[in-house]
Amino acid sequence: MQTSRNSDVDTTAPDADVDPGGIRLELMDERARADQLATALVSNRRIGIAVGLVMAHRRCSDIESFAVLRQASMDTNRRLADVAEDVIGLRRLATPPRSRRRR
Repeated sequence: MQTSRNSDVDTTAPDADVDPGGIRLELMDERARADQLATALVSNRRIGIAVGLVMAHRRCSDIESFAVLRQASMDTNRRLADVAEDVIGLRRLATPPRSRRRR
């Protein structure tokens, strides 16, 4: 066995003994991150489509439209992306009915 001058480390050991699982874990982490980014990109595009539909339906700005979607998300305790999918599927914004005052 050959060792370096300053330590008792075996310099003839094959590289396979140097944390092979660490490289695999890092690769898995990078793949998971890539999958998350791809999902986020799709969600972002779908939200953009929903914003456009609400803008056309309500004749409002993109900022107002996004606020409507965000409020619907909070009111229904659902993810914004899920509300956007409903808007796209229904071609309208489903909001909970407001209580009406009797006169």
